[in-house]
Amino acid sequence: MANTTSPAGPDPSAELSTVAQSSALDQDISARKRMEVGLSARRPTAKAAPQRPPDDKSFSAARAVLPGLLGVIVLATVFLVAANIWDWFPSWWRAPAIVADPLRTVTAPLANPVQVAGYQMVLSDDFGHAETVFAEGVQAGKWRIEHQPTSSTYRMEVWPNRVVWSLLDQTSDDPQRLQASVAVATHTPWGYAGLVNRYVDEENFYLFLVDGQGRYMVQLQQDDALATLQPWTKVDFLNVAGSTNTITIDDDGAMQRFYGNNMLLYETPSKLPAGDTGLVGGSREEGVAEISFDWIQLFDLLVTQ
Repeated sequence: MANTTSPAGPDPSAELSTVAQSSALDQDISARKRMEVGLSARRPTAKAAPQRPPDDKSFSAARAVLPGLLGVIVLATVFLVAANIWDWFPSWWRAPAIVADPLRTVTAPLANPVQVAGYQMVLSDDFGHAETVFAEGVQAGKWRIEHQPTSSTYRMEVWPNRVVWSLLDQTSDDPQRLQASVAVATHTPWGYAGLVNRYVDEENFYLFLVDGQGRYMVQLQQDDALATLQPWTKVDFLNVAGSTNTITIDDDGAMQRFYGNNMLLYETPSKLPAGDTGLVGGSREEGVAEISFDWIQLFDLLVTQ
């Protein structure tokens, strides 16, 4: 049986040997050239193996994102600054303000008090002086009344289901007008305040009241019987707790007329004799109420012959 032999293929080791010899030869030539010009045969920092340049294709997306992110931050900053300047934020965005119950004066006296047509000034008190004609005092668990000249207010604290008044000690048979500026504290909207007129004694007087919900009421106490002439009624032009209301009683002897912020609310024939006038504060059952009066004015009606 004849022997067969296959032709020999290329020897891989021979190729590697040739490449190694070529590389060594190239290095010798390079070393000789360096030595001819006075340099060392091999650069001390030369790498033993060639290095490939970094592949930055994988970083292209990140490089594109960074400028975009910076642009978003700049735009957001510009928007926040503009929104803060022009008050674009919705109410739910803002943190609740912590305030010490400021009173916002939104009404004014009916006119220059000395120039009210047909009337002459009898008494005026803006509570900014060291003394006031009104009473001060404390009854534990019932009420506290303070004159505060530094803030120009006459302040009442009234406990639940209580009412208190302070009188002017000004009784006159002449027709007159009594008006005052009052506010129920923001955090005690259950409070109410107003004027007492034709106060004869604890069993005979009129009450004109406004509360922290923008309502008013008129009552007559006569011979120990309390009659509600006008129950609590809400009107748009009365301000709620935290804002002032100007309240007025015009008493010409025959009629009692009750005004809120210069608007006629109610009128009734006078059923009581002349009496004293003053300021009133009260609270419903929810808690202690706080009331502040800014000023009070009393006028006599000028009778022309």
